[in-house]
Amino acid sequence: MHTKAVYRAARGFEAAGLPVLRFNFRGVGRSAGRYTGGPGERDDARAALALVRERRAGGPLFVGGFSFGSWIALQIARADARVAALVAIAPPVAIYDFGFLHGETRPILLVAGDRDPFCPAEALDVLAARLGPRTERLVLHGAEHLLTTHLDALQDAVRGFAARILDRL
Repeated sequence: MHTKAVYRAARGFEAAGLPVLRFNFRGVGRSAGRYTGGPGERDDARAALALVRERRAGGPLFVGGFSFGSWIALQIARADARVAALVAIAPPVAIYDFGFLHGETRPILLVAGDRDPFCPAEALDVLAARLGPRTERLVLHGAEHLLTTHLDALQDAVRGFAARILDRL
């Protein structure tokens, strides 16, 4: 929740006019519970999305995440028709299978650094190609997994993506 990339992506969504909810998965920071490797974290993300749906009745929803959080967030977003677009920041495609996204019809933004060992640019290219033309891909040259040297570019990319999608709705 307090990772600089997560914070700056949230600022990008806000700059596009969207409300933002950031949260920690179970066992992270002061959150109760223990890490489960996916099942419990999907429950956490579903609960967060339910809260946002409740508080934002009728408005478009965007779901995104950073690293492991992108793998979780995009899985739960697949089951919610109100989600208008998906954002994956530094998705760890070298560790987790993102094949569940194949067939996804909503717009997707993929952002990663070209020095990210968990999201090699070549693997991100393969995923983007499989997802097709509704996918926007941004590889930040010289950026590592945490994207700390490219936070302005990350924020601008998220803001621009969200604004373009909102203009179409």
